[in-house]
Amino acid sequence: MKNSRRILSVVLSFVLLLGCLPLTAAEAGSLSCYTEGNHHWSGVALGGARLTAFGADEVSKESADFSTDVTYQTREMNVADAPVATYYTEVNTVRTLSDLTSQKGFKMNIRVTNNAYCTVMRYLLSTNVSGYSTSVSSLRSISPSVGNNEDIYVYGPAPTAGGQTIEIPMTMWTYISQGGQYIYAGYKVVLRLVGYDNAALQRLVSDEDVKARPAAAYTAESYGAYATALAAAKTQLADGTPAQTDIDEAFDALSGAVSALVPDGAIDVSDLYAAVDEANALNAGDYADFSGVTAAVSAALNEIGNLAASSQERVDNFAAAIRLAIAKLTVKPAAAANLSVKVEGTHHWSGVAMGGFRLSAFGADEATADYNFSSDVQAMTREMDAANAPVATYIYDVNQIRTFADLASQKGFRLNYAVTNTSYADIMNYFITTGNSSYPTSAQNQISVGSGYSANQTVNGTLPSVGGQELVLTLTCWTDIAQQSTISGNRYIHAGAKLKLRLVPFDKSALQTAINTEIYPKSFYTEDSYNAYLEALAAAVAVNGDATPLQSEIDPATDALNEAIANLTPAGTLDLSDLEAAVAEAEALRAEDYVEFSGVTAAVANAEDALLGAGSQTQEDIDNLASAIRLAIRKLVVKPAAAAGSSVSVTGNQNWTNVAAGTCRLTAFGADEVTASYTYGNGNSVLTR
Repeated sequence: MKNSRRILSVVLSFVLLLGCLPLTAAEAGSLSCYTEGNHHWSGVALGGARLTAFGADEVSKESADFSTDVTYQTREMNVADAPVATYYTEVNTVRTLSDLTSQKGFKMNIRVTNNAYCTVMRYLLSTNVSGYSTSVSSLRSISPSVGNNEDIYVYGPAPTAGGQTIEIPMTMWTYISQGGQYIYAGYKVVLRLVGYDNAALQRLVSDEDVKARPAAAYTAESYGAYATALAAAKTQLADGTPAQTDIDEAFDALSGAVSALVPDGAIDVSDLYAAVDEANALNAGDYADFSGVTAAVSAALNEIGNLAASSQERVDNFAAAIRLAIAKLTVKPAAAANLSVKVEGTHHWSGVAMGGFRLSAFGADEATADYNFSSDVQAMTREMDAANAPVATYIYDVNQIRTFADLASQKGFRLNYAVTNTSYADIMNYFITTGNSSYPTSAQNQISVGSGYSANQTVNGTLPSVGGQELVLTLTCWTDIAQQSTISGNRYIHAGAKLKLRLVPFDKSALQTAINTEIYPKSFYTEDSYNAYLEALAAAVAVNGDATPLQSEIDPATDALNEAIANLTPAGTLDLSDLEAAVAEAEALRAEDYVEFSGVTAAVANAEDALLGAGSQTQEDIDNLASAIRLAIRKLVVKPAAAAGSSVSVTGNQNWTNVAAGTCRLTAFGADEVTASYTYGNGNSVLTR
């Protein structure tokens, strides 16, 4: 990733001053170059001219002076004497002079002051370099009494490759006259545009910053050379006006220093960094879920940051964890193709075409050939044989698509029937049936007279909900075409075209569970059993990435991966069964059910961290890790249940000479404890109870 750096905004201006007083030279280091001269006419100073390019990244000349002292004479500065304004442009961001204008303030400016000795003042800016032009390419008049101040622009391409240099000599022509006499003089400046490309150097430096290589991992001599090269590369990137040769040298030096790093012999991190490079070379956007790789790389870099407390086994296991996360990546499936299968036919009546119809299923995952037929006999029913019907196959995930409505929204499922009008028929009738009462269709018996008809149809019902369970629906599109405004007697044709919808569900949940099964670090297993697991994992991931798999492909891949997991053979003698059971006990708990769950989380994390260096663990160490998890579980405190919405009440009737005077009730809602209610009555006058 490129290092962000601010490009100073600079301004390239051409300023022409016509005045009576000579102009002073700019101070050295002001980042400007200019030409200036004085017009003379019969020994009288008519004015001074100055052309300046401000903000240049490099100035090759301070100034070039000349003067004209003869009337009716044209003078032009030699190009070799013209000052040069050099602009360094990054070819990855600056491709035209317009880009340069926005990023570096590239522009030219002219300002002309009044001169009482002149009755006419004119100017233009010209260049004869092919492909470049200016905004003032012909003489423009300036009122001597007012003067002029405007930006002048240059148009054309900036360098597009590192090291490419473009030089554009430009001349500011000035014309002054009085009483029919004139002086025409030219002042030159050369714009030098030098393109550079430091993108590769920026990426290399950024990658090295992320890796944060520890000095402890390498010999002092090789790491010293590496640190020097890295610092020099960063200094080069900070240079706003670099030369491509300097950039390339910095890149080569840093690349060479990385390759020349020598492990110090205690812990070799070269394979771990190679795994990090493999991960960084991938584009996260190409995969369904990249978080596993990101987490594995982050954990590895954290381990490197504390290399003094690590071991070779731990480092190797972190490298293997990155590659395992990469192996589990599933490429995002391509967008489903918009395929269709159709049935179409043409009605004939006494040899006259009555109309055509077509039944199509859009968005099918699999399509077979079209089938055509025709009917040329009156008063006859024709139906395509079901065996000849084309098949539209829809393969869908039962975990996402459970109804025809889901199928319609996610896979564009719909049926469309269209019939064209013909002057030989004035009634058109159609309806679609499935032959299965559990799957009715919509909008049956639609009729159109004179204008033809086209409509989308849907099928309703329940889709298969178990992987491998298939449903085949045979749909018949019945069409009637008739004359004399009636469908009766012998004056109609009734024909049926068939289409089969084959619905094939799949279920990847077991496969995905197998893919995501956590295993111990690589060093726990024999090389053969671990490699067999990786091979089965790669095959499973490939099937999981298929957007339209068959269950017959999913199940074998799932079984093979589960078998490979079961056959992972421990390389050592440690018995991990009790630790596995303790971890399973912890994972079966819900953190939100307890007041504080961090102790269990920490105990499990400590166990996982210890297993990265299992070669240094004893059976007692493993047993202690299991005990620590169970101890943390025993310390858990269950959150109290929410207060019940109970109430306790006191109720009584007030009576006066046995006449009910009213009732009262005192209630406490939400009490945590409820006792029986108490009722009393008052049957005497003037009595307090």
